[in-house]
Amino acid sequence: MHYLKMNVGNNLFGLNEKYYLSYTHKAFWQIYTDSSPFRETNYNPEGFVIFPVSDRRSIFKLRSLKFAFAHNSNGQAENHDNTYTYHYQDPNNRSRSLNYIYSEATFQHDTLVTDIKVWARIPEKIEGDDNPDYDDYTGFSELKLTYFAYKHMFTIMGRGNFETRKGAFEATYSYPLLDDAYFYAKFFTGYGESLIDYNNKINKLSVGFSFSR
Repeated sequence: MHYLKMNVGNNLFGLNEKYYLSYTHKAFWQIYTDSSPFRETNYNPEGFVIFPVSDRRSIFKLRSLKFAFAHNSNGQAENHDNTYTYHYQDPNNRSRSLNYIYSEATFQHDTLVTDIKVWARIPEKIEGDDNPDYDDYTGFSELKLTYFAYKHMFTIMGRGNFETRKGAFEATYSYPLLDDAYFYAKFFTGYGESLIDYNNKINKLSVGFSFSR
């Protein structure tokens, strides 16, 4: 996964807020198969604003509020067969995309950081929607806990849809090995790790290296 972020503005409303454009690139590499093809690549550009909060009196310790508009797709062209009424009914159509808005609140208690995120899809006409049931598998909210113990970093994440009882759980661990290089391990179970498999339950254990955290 690659992540780029660029600051494009500051303090337009006198609240010390910062404006950013960012881009996240995820590639799922199947190194265990012949010729090691990439099963899926996801592209996630977004624009967002972060409002810092200095909450020192309450027990919540709110640190920031984030508001964003984002697009997520796998870059596949629509190869829709006209014999199917809707794109998502065609099993050969690999195109996946969605536009959404979200907000995120970050809290910090010593070395524990808590992120609470909620989102909503921007509606599309069902005839052209590649994945109208996406929220059935990912839900509308996410809770992530990040804990630092000296050089060790642990995270757990949970998201889901209470009505469909589908969602995902993820746990990660990282430890610095060299400057800007970290040992990284991740366990994931559930739906929505990649767009092409958003409606397939995945159980995965990954071990490797990361260059940021």
